[in-house]
Amino acid sequence: MSAFAVLSLQNEAAVAQTFNPVSIQDGVAKCLGTECVLDAKKSATMSVSLPKNGSSKVRIKQRIVVPIMDAVDTTKKIDEAYVNIEYALPKNSSPTVRRDIRKYADQMVINAVTTAAIDNFEGIY
Repeated sequence: MSAFAVLSLQNEAAVAQTFNPVSIQDGVAKCLGTECVLDAKKSATMSVSLPKNGSSKVRIKQRIVVPIMDAVDTTKKIDEAYVNIEYALPKNSSPTVRRDIRKYADQMVINAVTTAAIDNFEGIY
């Protein structure tokens, strides 16, 4: 089991952003950014669910949320951008398969198609 510790993720400018651990509730670990205004805090959550009720899948869920603050009243949250990541891994999958799926996900995020979709809202045609 991993330690519940500070999470450091780099932003687009390659600057490390700190997410401090705040709680573990119902198996979901939550970390918050260091912003001064509560509504402006970025968050990251993660949970691992072992197979139940005859299922053979281990599910790993991660979520990163970045609040969108009002340009005039910077203490007012008007929206949020987020990403959900979910892995569904058969409990009998090999370590190689699990590493492959993680690497494919890493590569999908930095692929030119994904970059164009996120940066410019470009679809695939």
